[in-house]
Amino acid sequence: MDEEQPEMRNLDLDDALKLFSDQHQEPDGFLMRLVIFDDDDVDISPLTVSVEGLCMTQDLQYRRGMITDKKGQNYTVLDIVGMVGFKNISKTLKKIDELMGVIISSAMQMGLQQPSQAVHFLWTSPEEE
Repeated sequence: MDEEQPEMRNLDLDDALKLFSDQHQEPDGFLMRLVIFDDDDVDISPLTVSVEGLCMTQDLQYRRGMITDKKGQNYTVLDIVGMVGFKNISKTLKKIDELMGVIISSAMQMGLQQPSQAVHFLWTSPEEE
């Protein structure tokens, strides 16, 4: 029995936002999450300070946390949150992504492993009438 698998494809940011708009589900902002392997041998503070500074200069929210996997490996989680409104998401994310590329590249030259990076879209709750 041959079941059809959904086609997997990467979507361009603007195409993804257009799909949301076409479905009348426009997000209000985004969450960019970086997960960094926290190795005692490598100082991650240049990366974390740079990301925090980026958030301050771009009027974005910055959150930092720590997670531990089942094997006891520690990871630092950096969240960049931008509730910038639907019309500004593309422009803001592209600018942040460009700056993050420079920050991450510099950190990797200092011995940091490539961080995992993901972007999620956020919606605010509708106001009660």
